[in-house]
Amino acid sequence: MERLEAVNLTLLALCWACSLSSSTLLTAIGPLASRAVGASDAIAPFAVALFLLGAALVSVPSAPLFTRCGRKAGFLVGCTFNLIAGAVGVTGCLVDSLACVFAACFLSGVSQGLAQFYRFAAMEVCAPSRKPFAVTLVLSGGVIAAFAGPSLARLRFSASDEARFKYVGSFAAVGCLGLLNAVLSGAVRFTPAASTTDTRERLLPDGDGAECTSTRESQAPPPPPPPPPLLELMLTPRCIGAMSAAAIAHSSMVMLMSPLTIVMGNDGIHEDHSTLALEIHFACMFGPGFVTGRLIQRFGPPRVALLGVGVFAAAAATMLAGSELWNFIVGMAFCGVAWNLCFSSGTVLLSSCYTPQDAPRVQGANDFVIFFLAGSGSFCSGYINAALGWSTLNYIVLGLMAVMLATVFGVSRFPSEPVTPSNAADEGDPHFPRDPSVLSQASVASNASQRMRSSYMSEAVFIPDTQVAKAAEEEEAGLRSAFNSQSDLPRV
Repeated sequence: MERLEAVNLTLLALCWACSLSSSTLLTAIGPLASRAVGASDAIAPFAVALFLLGAALVSVPSAPLFTRCGRKAGFLVGCTFNLIAGAVGVTGCLVDSLACVFAACFLSGVSQGLAQFYRFAAMEVCAPSRKPFAVTLVLSGGVIAAFAGPSLARLRFSASDEARFKYVGSFAAVGCLGLLNAVLSGAVRFTPAASTTDTRERLLPDGDGAECTSTRESQAPPPPPPPPPLLELMLTPRCIGAMSAAAIAHSSMVMLMSPLTIVMGNDGIHEDHSTLALEIHFACMFGPGFVTGRLIQRFGPPRVALLGVGVFAAAAATMLAGSELWNFIVGMAFCGVAWNLCFSSGTVLLSSCYTPQDAPRVQGANDFVIFFLAGSGSFCSGYINAALGWSTLNYIVLGLMAVMLATVFGVSRFPSEPVTPSNAADEGDPHFPRDPSVLSQASVASNASQRMRSSYMSEAVFIPDTQVAKAAEEEEAGLRSAFNSQSDLPRV
């Protein structure tokens, strides 16, 4: 590995750790700070819900932002939001303003939504054969954040007896994490934006003569048909099943996590112990990611998702069994592992539902659905816990697992391979008309190579097989060789 590549990947892993530390920090202190400035037990979990809502809303303009401004500028915008969030949160604690505390959580959620692209940036700054390692390295930042965020939640900069002043240091830490993240992001040497030049132009020999340009124009196939409507892609059975698995898993996890510190405090458990439960929960969310990818490769997404359903049921049963400290710690640990299994399986399953050309639209819509439903679940969890109790919330999670179980069984009936430019041309699909020219055939094959890569680049916690990236490189090299051997192509 080149030194520059290693430095870039290390910096990106630290960037992700900083961003995710803000997330785990606000999850730990958001509801408590809200209650300290006057929110009821039903309203306090809104802090986490607004964080998720911010992440959901920014998923809509995030792709155009990175396309127009580049990776570095986009990430710096996210860091700025986190810096502002820290300042607003400190102000809210000092002036006793619930609106400021909620606004701080929302702004930090916007920052976290933009930070989701660090995993894609990591794969852009390394060689294709090392993309699996790049994803793994960036994921390690999540393990750091699992302990760094809750540890920062213990910061106390005031000796005042008023509860609201206890969280000034925590919100100040959010701003400091945003500033540190900006410094680290600025040090990364991102690659230029991917060229929009068609694949067939990249494969032809370069030259400065007019003959090559005219030949390209004469041999270029007609423009491709417009992409299918997004709603049509999202309503396919497998896409519905994939989004359902990820969204239900994320919503169930958030419904249990959002009011956790409130519930444990009402049961007489010290705040430091509730922070410990969250630390273990976050570690179990991100730690198994390195193993989950191998499980999905071996058994397939549906079976791994079913395993996650079983672990979710074990989590709910453990927390229904009692209100001791060990019930919360073990139950939330199970909840973290179950989220990892189900969320990973759902996103990998989603990667079989679109072509590379449709990937940005489908992935953006998928993120919006997941964060929107999770935010809605967080909003509801506060009211459910206050009105019906913690046990009812766990029973609702068990009901959601029954829905996921039916969804996964239904999805397993459908074939896993989407209609792609490569196989559509062979089968005579009307969206991808057959063209006998050498250029068209090579373009179709190159699209197949890109699809192989993109299907393994769509999820942070899925560890792809290195042989896939190597096969894609070999395929593209073969295409270049085939073009160079064609006698009818001009040599410049």
